[in-house]
Order: sequence, then C-alpha cells, then structure tokens
Amino acid sequence: MSNCVSLVATSGGLMKDWFSSPYFQILYKNRDTTEARYFINRLDDYLQFPKDTKAMDLACGRGRHSVSLHQKGLDVTGIDFSPLSISEAKQFEKPGLRFIEADMRTYLEEESYDYIFNMFTSFGFFGDNMQNQQVIDCVYKNLKANGIFLLDYLNADFILDNFIPQEHKIVDGISFHINRAVKKGHIIKDIHFEDQGKSFHFQESVQLITREMFEYFFEKAGFIQKDVFGDYSLRPYVKHLSERIIFIVQKPTTHAD
Repeated sequence: MSNCVSLVATSGGLMKDWFSSPYFQILYKNRDTTEARYFINRLDDYLQFPKDTKAMDLACGRGRHSVSLHQKGLDVTGIDFSPLSISEAKQFEKPGLRFIEADMRTYLEEESYDYIFNMFTSFGFFGDNMQNQQVIDCVYKNLKANGIFLLDYLNADFILDNFIPQEHKIVDGISFHINRAVKKGHIIKDIHFEDQGKSFHFQESVQLITREMFEYFFEKAGFIQKDVFGDYSLRPYVKHLSERIIFIVQKPTTHAD
C-alpha cells in the first residue's frame, strides 16, 4: 500500500478490493522507481545506512522503495495489505529482499528492525486515531533500541491551500473522472470510469493528519523526534509551502513509561 491513500470500495467491499484492483495500479502507474531511487539516495546521504542492517518497508505496495533500499545494502522486508501488490512485488525477491502480505496494525517481529519506512502517504487507512496509534505502537515494538522510523505523508496544510476539486485523467485508454471533497477531516475522492462496457465507482479517503497529531502519536508510543523535512530532497518543512511532511523519529534505548 506504499504509494497509496486510504481506500474504500463504495460497493461495500473492503479496502483490499480497491488496493487489489488492476485499475488502482493503472491510475497510479506514474509512481515510478526513479522517484523512489532519488528519495532513498537522499536518505542514505542523511542516515548513512550501515550494510546488512534490517529494514521494513511498511505498506510497500509493489516494492519500488524496498528494491531501492535493498540496493543500498539493507536486508529488507516489505509488508502490505494488498495480495495483488505483494504478488507483483515478489518478482523482485532475492536473498535479503522478501515480501509478506500482512496488516500494519498487528504485524510483529519484536525488536527485529534497525529501520522502518512508511512511504508516500501509506498511513491512516483505517480512518480513526485509535487505529493510527495502534500502527505507530506496532512500529515501536518492531524496532530495536535506537532504531529509526521514517513516516512520509502529504502536508495537509499545503493540500488544503492548493485544493483541486475536479480532475480528469486518461491512463491506458481509460478515462478517470475524479471529484474531491473535504468531509470530517478527510479528503474524499470519488473515482468514476468505464472499461469494457462496464461502469465503475470507487472511493478513496485520506485523513488530513496534522503535524501536531503525528507528534502526539509518536510521543505516546515513546519515540524521540529527530527531524522533520518537507520534500524528497530533505529540505526543511514549511507549514504552508511544503508538499510533504517527512518525520524522522527514534526509539530510545529504554522506554520511560
């Protein structure tokens, strides 16, 4: 689910239905390995990845960030909720790079990872802050002492300042009509299209999570904040100007309860 937003099928299906839909992959096919490789290169400059340390790509999607992390010498496990994404990611498996279908709220390998990465707004799928906290707490448990967690999310302030209510995209001959609205702290995206004589309607919902709320999640779990960046070049975060909000937090040696 890396490279995704919170998704719900309006037909009453589960989130997995849209994540696993081939149309999801078509609509977001522009998210390529070049962007992922650039971001990982900047992170390597900043974090100086030691070789053979263990990393998790949390909500890894089809594995584009996992592959780039592995190329930096990390032992990488990518996990994702979508069976289709994991099926496609498995083509990249090799020693030191593996992919697992799992739920980010409950997947545990306690104190196993030096780094956990959550890329490209792959958070907030479950729609309420109790479950958001559950994800952050699970990340904390999976990290070794002094382990690093990176969370990359859209900047809610920038999105609202530059809100686009309607959009039309043609991808692989399919005409996607996208309508957006802000409701109860979420951006709701209705996606309508036709293919092979059938009409489809899916709905995405991404939470508008503020910096302050993320910092509350981190503090409650026990993390120490190290840095906040505003883009994939790791320039400083500016509230109304940065397109992204990228947190670097660390698990301390001991948790002060």
